[in-house]
Amino acid sequence: MIPYKAEMKFGFYRTGHWINPFVDKSGAYIFLPDGPAKDMGCRNCRLVVIKGPLFSSATTWLNITSQTVALYNTNAAQGLGVHVTNHVDLHLHDNVEVVLKLKTSVENSDYFYTDLNSFQMHRRKTLNRFPIQGNFYPMTSAAFIEDSRIRFSLLSAESHGIASLNPGTLELILDRRLAQDDWRGLKEGVQDNVQAVSQFIVVVEEWKNAVKSSKVPPLTGFPSRVVQRMGNAMENRLVFLSSSVSKPPFSLLSHSALPCDVHLVNMRLLSVEGDGTRGLELLVVLHRVGVTCEIENPVASDCTDSDEIMFSSLFRNFTVTSVDEMTLTGTSVIRHILPDTPVVLNNMEIKTWKLNLI
Repeated sequence: MIPYKAEMKFGFYRTGHWINPFVDKSGAYIFLPDGPAKDMGCRNCRLVVIKGPLFSSATTWLNITSQTVALYNTNAAQGLGVHVTNHVDLHLHDNVEVVLKLKTSVENSDYFYTDLNSFQMHRRKTLNRFPIQGNFYPMTSAAFIEDSRIRFSLLSAESHGIASLNPGTLELILDRRLAQDDWRGLKEGVQDNVQAVSQFIVVVEEWKNAVKSSKVPPLTGFPSRVVQRMGNAMENRLVFLSSSVSKPPFSLLSHSALPCDVHLVNMRLLSVEGDGTRGLELLVVLHRVGVTCEIENPVASDCTDSDEIMFSSLFRNFTVTSVDEMTLTGTSVIRHILPDTPVVLNNMEIKTWKLNLI
């Protein structure tokens, strides 16, 4: 086990301290801070700690923010991460932009990775010749920094701006409230703030073998299988429905039907013949995610390690009668295949299929 340490704190950027009203300041479209972020002080802070057999948490209340850090006692993937929930309320403050600062012992130099629309991890580089705002990048769902020993991953349920202004650090913008227009067409500041809630999962992983350090890491990176599953669970949360009528349990998909690295992006009903007893027509979108094999997978999975997808065994209590590979939008047929024909998706590939069920 490699020892490592990390700390997390709130900070804030200020803007709009100039007398000249025609000088650009931060606004709805412009991020133009006065200088580096300052640490947010803690006066009369309150702390509540909860310990239990299922999870333990610590909640801290500051002046304009609160934070809950939780650990779950489970052998599943959710038990490997630190779950963070933040609340930011800026409705009584102007010209302030609140950030979450994470400082670690990771020696990542000037490089870090952020996702491109939750599809692929892309290398970023912090350039000292750029101002602070020039080193922030969009993060849709994930970011990580790494060195030859460990990888520090951050999963997010919302989109944020993120930067790694110093080695071993990550900085995320949580919320902003600005009093002035930035002369970009909106003709007003950002004054309609409500309480901003942000949710993160922090995961630290070790490489299977020591990775050769390189001055320039690869252009693209891939999450581990565990981080990928945790990200999917965060982005696709369970929706609980209750009913006063008692009904037996129902599951449409069979157990372990899909490979571990294949994600069910969407499945929607196209049509029902008659009263539904004669057949269903479904549109299924599948994505084979790219994952790294250089990080240990400590969680026992309930999926299959096979690369093949068998549509004939995908559903419970239904028989697949026909399978059509479609264009991504599902408007045109590419080819017909038999239901018991194995299908293999290449890494990072997304395909759409139309299935008929009875």
